[in-house]
Amino acid sequence: MAAGDITRDTGFPRVTGNMRVLSGTIEVDDATRAFALTSTGSRLISCQVVDEDGVGSARVALNVNAAGTETLGTIAVYGNSKTVQTYRFLAYYA
Repeated sequence: MAAGDITRDTGFPRVTGNMRVLSGTIEVDDATRAFALTSTGSRLISCQVVDEDGVGSARVALNVNAAGTETLGTIAVYGNSKTVQTYRFLAYYA
């Protein structure tokens, strides 16, 4: 897959209490990219990412696009590797 690609796991989102949970994978390199996880009518509460390809790390900003402008339901992510790494995400939103 290419940097910026996203997949969502089958059977998600799931409802937990008054929040929804979404999981899947994103393809991340060292450029800041936006990933629209939900509609702009939903606010992300938290999002965790874990590198499936190695020991990379990534920074995630909630409810913003790659330029840093507020965009509900979107995460801006950049990693510490020049090569594309697959990260598994787990996001909670309301």
